[in-house]
Amino acid sequence: MSSLDRSQVERESITLLYGRTRGSRKHRSGIPAGQARTATYHVPADRLKPGEIHDIEAKLIFQPVPVNLIHATQSVGFDYGMSPREVADRIVAGAAELWRRTATVNRAPAAAGER
Repeated sequence: MSSLDRSQVERESITLLYGRTRGSRKHRSGIPAGQARTATYHVPADRLKPGEIHDIEAKLIFQPVPVNLIHATQSVGFDYGMSPREVADRIVAGAAELWRRTATVNRAPAAAGER
């Protein structure tokens, strides 16, 4: 295994600090403190049968490190002799559920003469 030069270590350190490689674009996907985001979904009525009941589950999941950083930092190696795949699996397994909501929706039975 070759030793790392100072510029490579600095480059990888910057990657970790910014949460992305220097040339990549950061897509804002977080929710700032005290703010909210709302998602709206539409299902065409013809896809739902009258009287059917549907359960909806929404989760907000936190992950301490974005998985895309694994590829960017693998050149400097990982502790404990782990492979990039093992690191990614551990990051995903360590994700925490911060919030969960469930709802049940029911399309009303069709009135006489409706489909």
